[in-house]
Amino acid sequence: MNGLRVSEATGANIEALGVERGHRTLVITRKGGKVVTIALAPRSARAIDLAIGGVPLRDVQEAASHADPRTTIRL
Repeated sequence: MNGLRVSEATGANIEALGVERGHRTLVITRKGGKVVTIALAPRSARAIDLAIGGVPLRDVQEAASHADPRTTIRL
């Protein structure tokens, strides 16, 4: 929905989420190293909220097969 490359989406950090002029935003690094802020589609923002809001760290750790929870936290 946002036209992101896989590397852009998977390389994004939770700290890169924000709000600008009433829109949810995400700071990403584009191909070539250019850093840009994009407005998230409402469905994308909701999906992110669901992914980061209701799931206990232990459940994510097990689903990702991480032995160390510090690895999971970096997601």
